[in-house]
Amino acid sequence: MLLNEEQLLRLKGWFVYDCAVRTKEMFHFSCRNLKESEKASVLSDNEVTKREFAIYLDEPPERYLGGRPFTGFEKLFVGASSDHITGKNEVVFVDMDGSVYARGDAGHNGIEEDILNTLNGPRRGSIFRIRMICGRLYFAGDMNAVGYRTGPNNWHSLCLNLPVPKDKKQWKEEGSTKFEFNDIDGFSHDDLYAVGGKGNLWHYNGQQWEELTLPSNLYTHSICCAGDGFVYIGAQSGSLFKGRGNQWKLIYRGDYSLPFKDMVWHDDKLWCTSDYGLWCVKDDKLVDANIPAEIKVCSGNLSTADGVMLMAGMFGAAYHDGKEWHLIFNSLELQEDE
Repeated sequence: MLLNEEQLLRLKGWFVYDCAVRTKEMFHFSCRNLKESEKASVLSDNEVTKREFAIYLDEPPERYLGGRPFTGFEKLFVGASSDHITGKNEVVFVDMDGSVYARGDAGHNGIEEDILNTLNGPRRGSIFRIRMICGRLYFAGDMNAVGYRTGPNNWHSLCLNLPVPKDKKQWKEEGSTKFEFNDIDGFSHDDLYAVGGKGNLWHYNGQQWEELTLPSNLYTHSICCAGDGFVYIGAQSGSLFKGRGNQWKLIYRGDYSLPFKDMVWHDDKLWCTSDYGLWCVKDDKLVDANIPAEIKVCSGNLSTADGVMLMAGMFGAAYHDGKEWHLIFNSLELQEDE
């Protein structure tokens, strides 16, 4: 385990909600206060204290752990962006309501303006996912909204021809099935896929969006544009689709209680995770990742960049460097009296 006892104690009372790889030596975690989160009937989500924990492997071991607190934020996602030309990168926190905090190599560090919320975007309601694609940070969310970031306070709409409900009645009846995106990924900035709801699947070709037909009305939750040239879609109960364009097939009919929260391509294979474990796809079959027990407890979220894959669950985190796993922390025992 990379963290020492003193550093582990700083994690007591917090659990991981999201994670992101900034570089192969910098990992970031969005965390929530454990006791406050359990008071859901009393506290609204923006009253629950959040904070960042960050791992800096380029520092001496006694300085591996850093971070900062957040107050007044809704459910808080973490992502990163990286400029392949300048080599500069940043970590970005975005909540469901479009509030933003960012810190980067260019010198900016602080809370920024909220992402604009209009019918034309960038935001059209709640944000459900942020994700780095080819170095650029994208978001997807309610009302079929897609946008991307090019720098501090610079968010751009990709809503374009993506439809919105024609009236409140249609939104009430079909909003969560036809007009939301839960995830986004792409092979390039001109080759993006966004998915959500009951098979609500769209493809962006650099000019406009085209609706695609998924042979199912299962609720979809996650997507990965993989290194083998195919797109994989995670649906309810852990079901898994594979395809591209308008050609899709169901390669696994799931019977799990949870869908895959994250799917990424790393080390020449597709990885899928939920709070219950980690799986890979081999020859179009879903197989258990067969990882050590101390690593498996970190299942829940995945992020990959710069040749490494980060996995983080409620009370643990580990990363895979392309050859082997490294446990960063496991704070489960510390939380037992919480």
